[in-house]
Amino acid sequence: MRQYKFQSQYRENFQVVEERREGVSYFPHTDQLPALWKALNQEFKAPLHKKVFGVNAQSDDYHKIVLRHHVFAFCHYTHAIRPDHLRLFCLLNPDKVAKIAIVQQITEYHPKGLCHRFRFYAGDDFFPEIRLSGKRIAFSNHALGRYVERTENMVAENLADMFNTFYAGPIFGMKVNGGQALICLSLDGFTAFTYKEKDTEYFITTCLSMNEIRVLEYIVPADAHNLHYADTFTPPKIRNWNPYRNMVVCKEWWLAKKPIKRIGTLAKLDGWPKYIRHVKTILARSGHRQGSQLNFCDDIPGPSIVEINPSKKTLLFDEEKLMREAMEKHRATNARLIQPS
Repeated sequence: MRQYKFQSQYRENFQVVEERREGVSYFPHTDQLPALWKALNQEFKAPLHKKVFGVNAQSDDYHKIVLRHHVFAFCHYTHAIRPDHLRLFCLLNPDKVAKIAIVQQITEYHPKGLCHRFRFYAGDDFFPEIRLSGKRIAFSNHALGRYVERTENMVAENLADMFNTFYAGPIFGMKVNGGQALICLSLDGFTAFTYKEKDTEYFITTCLSMNEIRVLEYIVPADAHNLHYADTFTPPKIRNWNPYRNMVVCKEWWLAKKPIKRIGTLAKLDGWPKYIRHVKTILARSGHRQGSQLNFCDDIPGPSIVEINPSKKTLLFDEEKLMREAMEKHRATNARLIQPS
């Protein structure tokens, strides 16, 4: 059974342990999550101004964006690697207020190998298992291992960056090596996750970087997906992102055959107070100010979000309308061609 010393000045002499029951392991132990989360929140808030950590459901979008950038930096930069093996993730609750979430890894032991699922603890009132287009998500042990080996991740020692790759952005399908895969974008590339689709679950079988892809083709109509908190799901008619544009960008990156570069590890645990000034610099460069908007991807509460500064407009993408207009244009063109001269 795994056991590690919790790295926090707000909860000393505390061991992070694994929970096991009936062939399933939970790390960290479910009963420990409230205490761990409380200590991490104290550590996060200690050097911050109340205007940042005091953001709530009634705050405007700009201040919610400010909080999100601070939580993101805390989880994915200064706490990207922890000796106690805790993995943190920045999530927005349904009110768009950013929360530190502790990733709980649930591992099932099967004769054919290990199966992993993940839940995200951000308080007793917010503990979701994120779903994909209405179905649960499970990862093979092989898929997690290949991600670390093959991708341009920031923390090769563990899977913290994989959560930010898979769960943070819009997901869409493309034809890969004769099959079909879920595509997730990163800074200047993408990762493909092959899968088996079941009645209630997407089972991720492996992970491919651009180097392992021999054939990459578009899917029309677009195979666009949504990550969400709710158990039920209704596909949106209007999206605030364009899956076709994303497919074109991926094809361009893949044809360019850009080499994979590994990025070194980032700030240390004790660097959080000092790192806050970098967050302020990032916010200033982003152009965010009063009037900025913070939206869920396709307005569906989940981990994927869209930030829009006042100089930009919200994208409204209606695929049904686009396809209808394309068909009408095609009919008009054919009608002109068959007219007698």
